[in-house]
Amino acid sequence: MAGWIRAIRAVPWGEVIAAAPLVVGSAKKIIFTRRRKEETARASARAEPAELLSDDAALRALQLRIADLERDLIGATEILENLADQHAQLVIAVEAQRTRIRTLTWTCVVLAALTAGLVLWLFMR
Repeated sequence: MAGWIRAIRAVPWGEVIAAAPLVVGSAKKIIFTRRRKEETARASARAEPAELLSDDAALRALQLRIADLERDLIGATEILENLADQHAQLVIAVEAQRTRIRTLTWTCVVLAALTAGLVLWLFMR
């Protein structure tokens, strides 16, 4: 369990915390935009039933909807990229910590062997 605590301490939390407002802000922006568009779509659907729209108007409404979805997809992709970057930083930090732990373990083994050898040498004298 102590290894996990060390790994958590090795994470560059300053960078993670610095990037967090960007991720949260982008997510809130997408959510707010999506809700506003849904409210607008509901209001226009109530104002103009689908069967009263002409083919051109229905096609234009669908094109606008597709454009909105594409913008939302781009925003979601940016958020995912930010999260992936943060995840990569965490993986790098954990891997560095794992390497340090392995080095420390081998150092302790060597020191323990040297200590045991020294103790044996002192008793043999």
